[in-house]
Amino acid sequence: MIRIIIIFILIIACISIFLYPYIPVIIYYAFAILQPQEVWFWACADLRVSFVPAVASIIAFIIQLSKGIEFKLIKHKELICMILLWLWMWLSTFWGAYPVRSYGMPTTNAGWILEYSNKMFIMAIIATYLIRERIALKLLVLSLILVTIYLIYWGNMQYITGAMYRCNILGRLNGPYNPAQGGAGVYTESNCFATLYVCMLPFLYGFFQYFKKIYFKIGILLIIILGWHCVFLTGSRGGLVGLVVTLMVLILRSKKKLWGVLLLVVLYLFFLWQGGALMKKRAGTIENYKTDKSAEERIVSWGLALKMMHDHPFFGVGLGNFIMARAKYGDPERLCTMSTPLQYGAECGIPAMLFFIGSIAFSILNLDKLRRFLLKRNMEEKDVSDLLAILNGLESSLIGYTVCGIFLSLLVFEPYMMLIALICILKNIVREELGVIT
Repeated sequence: MIRIIIIFILIIACISIFLYPYIPVIIYYAFAILQPQEVWFWACADLRVSFVPAVASIIAFIIQLSKGIEFKLIKHKELICMILLWLWMWLSTFWGAYPVRSYGMPTTNAGWILEYSNKMFIMAIIATYLIRERIALKLLVLSLILVTIYLIYWGNMQYITGAMYRCNILGRLNGPYNPAQGGAGVYTESNCFATLYVCMLPFLYGFFQYFKKIYFKIGILLIIILGWHCVFLTGSRGGLVGLVVTLMVLILRSKKKLWGVLLLVVLYLFFLWQGGALMKKRAGTIENYKTDKSAEERIVSWGLALKMMHDHPFFGVGLGNFIMARAKYGDPERLCTMSTPLQYGAECGIPAMLFFIGSIAFSILNLDKLRRFLLKRNMEEKDVSDLLAILNGLESSLIGYTVCGIFLSLLVFEPYMMLIALICILKNIVREELGVIT
């Protein structure tokens, strides 16, 4: 049945190219986050669940361009920074300090990193162009919420059935994967999976604020709590910090701060009740990193990344070469950078790191500008409460990702590109529907 449903959805992605060109993009992002070929590997492993909607989106993009529909990237500084980051990743592949490799595990395989990144960057650009209406944006956000709810269910079922303990001797929740591929998956690593929850839960926070009925709020709150439990199960300290930060952003931005404070109190109480021995132990090392080996290793990796940036500032040591380079720097440990901006800086050069930081900084600045504009229109009796809910979710999600990215290596992470695209889409819709933002 699952296979039939997935095939049916892929058919919809293909036949909607002409009438509703944004549908393939929505399906692509829903599948990119859900990873059905790994969740239901026994039924969907051989299906091109991301490739088909991606190709359909590209065809729809070409058709819309042929109609002469305006497409101005220059309006979006955050998207320009992201494209320049993509360009610098390619340049570092050719001109990095060490020869790149197209074999081995994903984190050291420049060919795999580029192949996966190309799709993510291209789809973010196409999404910005094809999603031009409020209804299309709301459908995309709704699909992401439904996917998040399922992943929350999936994560908790791994705990209830004991599958997370059978598949991971450390007792930490990992993302779905296909056993036939040797346990490799896009979100298999527990820290990466925790960050996925941190990035997706804010969309539920936005709906929590949007709905007025108390029974809707209670229902959404229960789902959010189960989502927190999934983060606890991953044992990720970065995910826990990101979770708290997203809630703090929600409190600061909410008109009814009592709801936000209530959520924070519930998070603390639920952590005391269901945080688990592993998560509580790891959380206890956040303030004093010297009591935890992995925290000390993170400091060492950051120091090595800074040395590489000092020695090779322009194109770095080459995409995917951090682990090889650290051995040449006298440290044989096979550990990644454990910081996304520092990994970009070490492997691709300081310009790449600055482009990455710029994409996030411009996004946050533009979201603040959008909020002030929408709040003003809301006071003028314009119904923009749905756009404000989406904006709040986007801002919380982006800041949560940024916090997690400081402590985790998230070089190939689709939600980052998706969030940048969503912010640009929101800006376009506000401009077209409500006028020029001043």
